[in-house]
Amino acid sequence: MRETKVDLSPQGRIGWLVGEKIWLLPDESIAAVDRVLRDQGRSIAIGRNTLGKRLREKGWLIEIGKDSFTKVVNIGEGTARVFVFSRSQLFPSSEKGSGACE
Repeated sequence: MRETKVDLSPQGRIGWLVGEKIWLLPDESIAAVDRVLRDQGRSIAIGRNTLGKRLREKGWLIEIGKDSFTKVVNIGEGTARVFVFSRSQLFPSSEKGSGACE
């Protein structure tokens, strides 16, 4: 299985693209969004558990662990708890002829 690093944060990675799944580190992702919003004079006032609950309720998380909104995955020689999203749900294919890049 090929892993591609998703590096959207100046401090380092916040997730990985693994096949058709996107693995996001919850705390790092929230911090990255908060940095962007803070630059705009806003903030995100939500914790990992509340965000996980809301994502699950809306059907965005495609895999979760027992008693958790995250899933434990193997990363290199260690493990990490991640939110697991469907790549196609987050980035739906553009309609043919729309001019968008795929």
